[in-house]
Amino acid sequence: HMVASSSIGDTDAVLSGETEDFNESITNTTRNMPQSPTIRPSTVLGLKTVGVDFGTVRTGVAVSSGYNPRPVAIFSDLENLKLCREITQIADAEKARQIVVGMPYNMNGTETEQAEIVRDFTSTLCRTSLAELGPNVSIWFWDERCSSKEAEARQKSSNPFASTRGVLDADAACIILEHFCLDEGEGAELATIEIEEDRIEAEAKWKVKAEGIQQARKQMLDQRGEKLNARKAAMARVAAMEAEKELDGQASPGSKKKKKKKKKR
Repeated sequence: HMVASSSIGDTDAVLSGETEDFNESITNTTRNMPQSPTIRPSTVLGLKTVGVDFGTVRTGVAVSSGYNPRPVAIFSDLENLKLCREITQIADAEKARQIVVGMPYNMNGTETEQAEIVRDFTSTLCRTSLAELGPNVSIWFWDERCSSKEAEARQKSSNPFASTRGVLDADAACIILEHFCLDEGEGAELATIEIEEDRIEAEAKWKVKAEGIQQARKQMLDQRGEKLNARKAAMARVAAMEAEKELDGQASPGSKKKKKKKKKR
């Protein structure tokens, strides 16, 4: 009966381990304090970052794990709130910990006229990200000077006759991430929610969502625990039946089969 006992012990260990993981997930999920202003961008290999090349007509999105960024999507003619929700959904699916938004500068380092539009968009993105993803996802502005021209040059270099329409925005987002990682985020500007009321409202939305996530996880874990307990009980019944059969066999030695005598040749 060593096998049955070991299996029951393994079941307990699995349930105990999942409980510990669940408790840890609750602790991480319920952190809803605002981002610290001293936070720094990270380019550690393996940490997912979403890059955004924002445009009033088209917006390109890319993802990187610290190297080899890849284009993910191009969105066209979306109003800011809907666009921000699309981007946060990508960040959530990719389990990204930061979002980098390209900031247009003039060659002399001053902000272009487009920069104010990008800041307005990023303000909406900050609120949406906090409400949907929580405070552990940071958002950064990154100098995107010449990223679109570089993307076009790369496209023409690889295929001079290919059309660049509709693909440059995602490629530009890749270049933004590439430069961000190469420079280790040095010089990036942290984007924040400037209006206190907006920050409080976004935090409240995240708290409600986090509580819903906790309840769903707890329900899933409870169901998993019920299944494991049922399996454990079934294994215990099998072990008890085997023990009972063995005892019955020892109490009735006459029930053992007699060995057949070998016939002499």
